[in-house]
Amino acid sequence: MTTLFLKRGLALAGLVAGLAAALPAQAATAFRFSFDTSSLAGSSGNLDFSFIGLADAPAATAAIGALSGGSSAGSALLDGDASATAGGWLLGNGGGFNAVWQPWSFGQTLSFVVSLDGDYGAAASGTTFAFRLWNADGSQTLLGGDNFGDLAHADLLPGGAVVTTLLTAAGGVSPVPEPDMAPLAGLGLALTGWAVRRQRRMAA
Repeated sequence: MTTLFLKRGLALAGLVAGLAAALPAQAATAFRFSFDTSSLAGSSGNLDFSFIGLADAPAATAAIGALSGGSSAGSALLDGDASATAGGWLLGNGGGFNAVWQPWSFGQTLSFVVSLDGDYGAAASGTTFAFRLWNADGSQTLLGGDNFGDLAHADLLPGGAVVTTLLTAAGGVSPVPEPDMAPLAGLGLALTGWAVRRQRRMAA
C-alpha cells in the first residue's frame, strides 16, 4: 500500500513538473535594462523613454518600472500617449510621439524594467521603445549611442517577437522571467518532496 501510494504520488509530481517543462516557452515581453553611469555620478541630467509606432501599428504599451540607480531631480514631463503609474509610467503608441522625460541625479548603475504588451504579434508593422540619457539642459546625449543618442531599443516585430539592441558598451539587458509557470513547477517539486517524506515516515 505504501509503495503504491508513493508511486502514485511520484507519478503525479512528475506529471505536474513535466507539464511545466513541456509547455511551449513564450517569447519574453519584459526586460531589465541597466547602464553604468559611474562616469556621471554626482551630476544631474535627464532620462528619456520613448515609444513610437508606425502609422498602421496595432495598439501596444510599454510599462516602465523598478527604476533605481540614482534619484529623481524633479517632476517627470509626459508627452503624447504617456501616463504616470504607481511604480513608474505607462507609454502607449497611439500618439505621434510618446515619451517620458525624467530629471535625474545619477548614481552608479541605472536600472529599470520595461514590460511590453499589446496586439503587435499579428501586425505588418511595428513599434519601438527607445531609451537615451541627456545632460541637465537637454543639449547633449550621454554615454554614446547611435546617431540619435539612443542607448537601447526594444523593437516589437510581426509574429510577436521582441528584439532588444544595446547601442552603448555601458549597457546591459536581460529578459525578466514570466511568473506564470513558476507556481506549476513549484507544485511539482513540492509534491515530489511530500511523497518522499511520507514514504520515509511510514517506513520508520
